Amino acid sequence: TEAAEKRMEERIAVLQGKMPSVLYRFTSLAGDHRDWIKRLLVQSELYFAPRTAFNDPLDCRVTVSFGASELKLKQYWREAAKRENPGVPMSQLKDHVNSMIQLHRTDSGRERLQSHLSTALDSDGILCLTEESANPLMWSYYADGHRGIALRFRKGRRLLELPRTWFPVQVQYAENVPSLNYYESDTFDCAQVLAGTKAKAWEHEREWRLVLIKCVGYVRIPPEMIDGVILGLRTDQKCEEEVRQWVKERQAPTKLFRVTNEENSFLLKVEPA
Repeated sequence: TEAAEKRMEERIAVLQGKMPSVLYRFTSLAGDHRDWIKRLLVQSELYFAPRTAFNDPLDCRVTVSFGASELKLKQYWREAAKRENPGVPMSQLKDHVNSMIQLHRTDSGRERLQSHLSTALDSDGILCLTEESANPLMWSYYADGHRGIALRFRKGRRLLELPRTWFPVQVQYAENVPSLNYYESDTFDCAQVLAGTKAKAWEHEREWRLVLIKCVGYVRIPPEMIDGVILGLRTDQKCEEEVRQWVKERQAPTKLFRVTNEENSFLLKVEPA
């Protein structure tokens, strides 16, 4: 409904306001990653991946409970039937509502409902970012052992002008898989929890995610969305020359940086290249 869409827009605006002004994306320059980066820097086309592409098989999991009163059950399935069948009188939807309530009462039915909820993100594209630019673990995991680069994303006004509806998620880290009540969580709540909870072992990543609703794949972005590229400790000369050329071809001012390490220290720092 129009009122529901308005509430959704308001909730998304609040989340967007809470985002950090700068976030980073680490990547290798090997194989397909090289083409991905060139396409992003030169053509301003950014890839939003499906959740099934994530490296952690435990990512985007949720357990579902079904506790609800009889009144709540009837109300929920009546409203769902109205949304799915606009203009159809409720008298004609009565059998459908009753069948859904009966489905809820069986183990196999609950498994079907849980599967539906658990796949809420399947048609959404996700971009994984981090608040960290000098975390040695991130450079080792995601930038090919420092042979790759990190991209600096600047929030600003233009980030809010992505061509499709999107929302940000600040990832929370937990020991246990999160739980949702089927009848008390809307699709947006579910997407937030699914996309926004990871195992505590990943806590050092300080991750944020941008979820692009109903769109997986390449999306053209405002060039100003990326305003910096950071070279790794081991980025070789050939790769560096290519990156410098791509930066020159960009349609927006982009600064080039390099990671160095503090003398007699394991700490990293980012300096102009």
